[in-house]
Amino acid sequence: MALILTIDTALERGSVGLFNNADSLGTFVNDSQKDHAGFVQSAIDQLVKDNNTPLEMIDAIAVVNGPGSYTGLRVGLATAKGLCYALEKKLILLNTLDIMAIASIAYHGEKDYYYAPMIDARREDVFTGVYNNQGKIVMEQAALTLNKEIFLPFTSEKKLVLSGSGAIKAAKTLSEEDIIVWDSSYTPEDINILAQKKAAKEDYSDVAYSEPNYLKAFYTTAKTIQ
Repeated sequence: MALILTIDTALERGSVGLFNNADSLGTFVNDSQKDHAGFVQSAIDQLVKDNNTPLEMIDAIAVVNGPGSYTGLRVGLATAKGLCYALEKKLILLNTLDIMAIASIAYHGEKDYYYAPMIDARREDVFTGVYNNQGKIVMEQAALTLNKEIFLPFTSEKKLVLSGSGAIKAAKTLSEEDIIVWDSSYTPEDINILAQKKAAKEDYSDVAYSEPNYLKAFYTTAKTIQ
């Protein structure tokens, strides 16, 4: 486990957090996406001041790296990379849908459902993937145009939990008895869960070559949330 600074500007709600293992040392949340760029650095400065913890003491910087807002992803990753270069710290890249799935699975008590976190991609499109209750991806992440056939292999077996900004419009294509719509979202603490798992496995990314994950390239093999 590690002392980790988390940065999230991927979606409408942004956050910055400082975590020592599972313990939160402080978090700040910003609900105005257009203000994320100004919010991030001031929030980091305040966290450092509040905890009397110089950034030099942290072990790694974790950033939510997409999919999400084009501009927001670039803001978060640029901030994280700049700090990693300046402080010579490790970089952890986190997938937005993975974090959303972690939050949804935990909220529903790991019930034996399928879980489909969704990010609205305008019109009838969403970024999504489907996970089982153990966090394993059973439908690869992709940018998809919604239709009822997409989720039929899952709703024919068990309940499908929809979450995120694309959930409501996805629900309109499905039968009410087949789905659960969770209208909440993930927290900085959920981000830290995945960040700590990656740090424990030393699953770090190359600072120089890291780019935002716009979900243009799809996963080609099934994976479990790492």
